[in-house]
Amino acid sequence: MDRSILVMWNSNAGSTDQAQALLEQLKGDARVKIHSPEGDQEAINYVKEAATEFDAVIAAGGDGTVNTTVNGLAASKAESPIMGVLPLGTANDLSFTLSTPPQLERWLALMLDQSIQQDKNFVRPCDIIQTKTKDGVSYFANVATGGNSDRVTEQMTNEIKQQWGALAYLRGALDVLQDLKGFELVVQFDEEEAFDCTAWNVIVANGRACGGHLLVAPQASLEDGLIDVMIIRDGTSIDLASLTAQLFLSDYLLSEQVIYRQVKQFKVSSDPPLRFSADGNLLPESSVSFEIQASRIRVLVGPEYVRKPPKTTRSSAV
Repeated sequence: MDRSILVMWNSNAGSTDQAQALLEQLKGDARVKIHSPEGDQEAINYVKEAATEFDAVIAAGGDGTVNTTVNGLAASKAESPIMGVLPLGTANDLSFTLSTPPQLERWLALMLDQSIQQDKNFVRPCDIIQTKTKDGVSYFANVATGGNSDRVTEQMTNEIKQQWGALAYLRGALDVLQDLKGFELVVQFDEEEAFDCTAWNVIVANGRACGGHLLVAPQASLEDGLIDVMIIRDGTSIDLASLTAQLFLSDYLLSEQVIYRQVKQFKVSSDPPLRFSADGNLLPESSVSFEIQASRIRVLVGPEYVRKPPKTTRSSAV
């Protein structure tokens, strides 16, 4: 029996010639239903209601499209269909951890293959992270950032994305780096005692990359049942230069300026208020709690997918 497939197509991300070719490829498959949502909440509700009707859901767009698809699947009480990602956005960061091949026509054909959808090498359990704020509950699958990194996200206008493409996040960071803010945090890992610290940035990760495939959580796994938390303490301009160099060498977790933990729960409040961007979704400026939802969904991964990345040797102390 043919397996039915829902494609959540972001029409704003599908303006290139390649995107149009992919759209025609989808239209040529009788098992596929294509839906272009009118807004985030409509997308979440559509996926939630459609979850019982389809065997797979493909998020065709950027990180925002992936985020609404994840929230729709998480809200459904039915067994979730398999989620695939067709990366058509600016950053496409979850695709980095999923090891999506760059040849998108071939990747799409692979996702549509019924045998692949039943192959455990390509279909993997995936954790997601639940957030609780004053406005309620939401979910994300990749990375939430708060502090100065969130200020970069606020710089991301559609004009900058169109003009700078994959370098848009670097362009947005230029103004922010000239005026870094320090945030007074109260944080708690799992059921441990809460503590205070001053930080430039907080990164809460399930996937490994954000900001256009920048490796911010090199030890994160989508299926280990843990949240990777990186708190970047504030410091001097020399500290910033050193930390930036280590980041591009993928060993910044070894810095004494970084508090790094793998936990199941993480709570944080801040003065001034810290606003998180979770896979492009801006959370309200309030206290936030993060909790892992182990193996909540299933995802299609590429042939080079890494289940458990190698570990560093240092465990950061508070």
